[in-house]
Amino acid sequence: VIQKTADPDGRFDTPVFAEPGFGHTEVQRVVHAFLIEALAEQAVRLAALAKNADLAGRSVAELARATGRDVLDAFLDLALEEDLDTVFQTALTNGDPEAVAQIVASPYTVIGQSDAGAHLAIDAGFGYCTGLLGSFVREQRALTLEEGIRKLTGMQAQIFGIPDRGLLRPGMAADVVVFDPARVAPREPELAHDLPGGAARLIQQADGIHLVLVNGEAVLEDGELTGARPGSVLRGGSAPRKA
Repeated sequence: VIQKTADPDGRFDTPVFAEPGFGHTEVQRVVHAFLIEALAEQAVRLAALAKNADLAGRSVAELARATGRDVLDAFLDLALEEDLDTVFQTALTNGDPEAVAQIVASPYTVIGQSDAGAHLAIDAGFGYCTGLLGSFVREQRALTLEEGIRKLTGMQAQIFGIPDRGLLRPGMAADVVVFDPARVAPREPELAHDLPGGAARLIQQADGIHLVLVNGEAVLEDGELTGARPGSVLRGGSAPRKA
């Protein structure tokens, strides 16, 4: 157990690994190396204090270099300063970006992301649609705009057996998103305390979305919800149903 104590001014300036005797055993050296490697890749997702807002997106390794501290000390100092309300996130990488682009562009790849809401306050993966259109279509040109849209609409409806969705065609449900291909992109997630009891969850807005229609009725116009709720639960036509 590593303990850091505050001085009378509330600062945490005693480096953990500078304490006498630390690092004299093999176990301590291994723990140190493991923590440093793991923490260095952590990034500040959301800072709890307004004065630290500019730290969002910066890795713990960057914070350590900027302050001349050990990685673990930089991590603990920020967490303690913000009363353990800082949201950190492991930097998720997909290895070779070119290989990932090829995988995304493959006709056999289905685009999607979900953990059924199990990590509402620590993960916001629902920006993958605008991320696909902004990054892989517009910036990387890994696939055409038409193919990107197909992967998010018609391909999904076909795979999950939803016959009246996924295409703009007479007789089908008018689920439509009007967006600007030159601007569409996900914004950084924000923390909202709007669950029962004031519990937190991550929300994420997007740029370049002008209008969203569900069953022909506008539910979002220029970033503002209209209050309309014309949607319904969709069940796959080929999926087994309970009696």
